[in-house]
Amino acid sequence: MKELLSQREKKELKRKSFYDIIQRDVEEMIELYQNNLALLKQIKDNVEAENNRDQELEVFSELIYRTEYFAYQLKSKGPKIDRPI
Repeated sequence: MKELLSQREKKELKRKSFYDIIQRDVEEMIELYQNNLALLKQIKDNVEAENNRDQELEVFSELIYRTEYFAYQLKSKGPKIDRPI
């Protein structure tokens, strides 16, 4: 009888140990998933920031071009004006 109890206890311990291992593995997988998700969000934010920088550079380039063109027009019209405005 004691042998049966001891075998049952051993089986119960093995089963409990198995479930503990599964639980621990699942928790580790969830933690890894959360870490990967955080990294993906960070990468997405970095890419968006880089795209925004590219757009800002395009806007600045356009503004510089327009300002230079406006300054050129003012210089080319300057000598034609006889009196100051």
